[in-house]
Amino acid sequence: MSRAMTIQFWANIDSRMAAVFRVKGPIRMDGSIQPKFVGSQFQDVSANLKVNLDDLEIAVPGVFLKDTSIPANAELVAHASASEAKIDKLKLIFHNAEIDATADVTNLSAVGGQASPVVNLDVHSNEISLAPWAKLIPPMLEFDLSGSMSLKAAASGVASKLNYSADFEMKNASAKAPMLKAKPTLNVGVHVITDQIKDFLVAFKAPGNDLKVSGNLASFTKPILKVNVDSPGMDLDQLIAFPAAVKTP
Repeated sequence: MSRAMTIQFWANIDSRMAAVFRVKGPIRMDGSIQPKFVGSQFQDVSANLKVNLDDLEIAVPGVFLKDTSIPANAELVAHASASEAKIDKLKLIFHNAEIDATADVTNLSAVGGQASPVVNLDVHSNEISLAPWAKLIPPMLEFDLSGSMSLKAAASGVASKLNYSADFEMKNASAKAPMLKAKPTLNVGVHVITDQIKDFLVAFKAPGNDLKVSGNLASFTKPILKVNVDSPGMDLDQLIAFPAAVKTP
């Protein structure tokens, strides 16, 4: 027996909590699931699913606003058998952020003293521009946010002793602030490998100010932290508009 089952689910939501929170609009899921049997013996199952929240509105007045112009959707393509499960495609989209992932787990039938399941996972994002996120958080509009960020992660090996890595990067992040004379620039990089932060860097620059903090964390189980601070100079008078001193008569 091998007959695909079509899935369709949709709803129109209109929910609010006083004047604090409101969710309104359609949600929809479409897809198919196809199991395969030889006689009465299960062989595998495949699934193709899509979730669409593009036209859903979420509002927290004065704090957060997702309107119908902000995409929010997901797609999954996967299959599984008695010995293997695999995500061929997982794509998550929210606003201008896109997360892509693939994964597989083999040797699922291992039991007792046999080898553990083997995992392979890969996750990565696009380079996400920060400026458009001010549209979601209205109070940020006045800060003229700029810069970008990205992330990626991976894992591989037997499930009982997994090797993993992750990288996060923020490039040229900058924003205005009421008491700042200029927009400072912030760069951040973090590189994680199995059981340690191999290296991290936070670099801050502004007129008359230059600061770098770097280091590593040798172990998550028995942490040994090393931090280096380097600055050729920090002139806060060039960066911050301090209130004028009040003169007493």
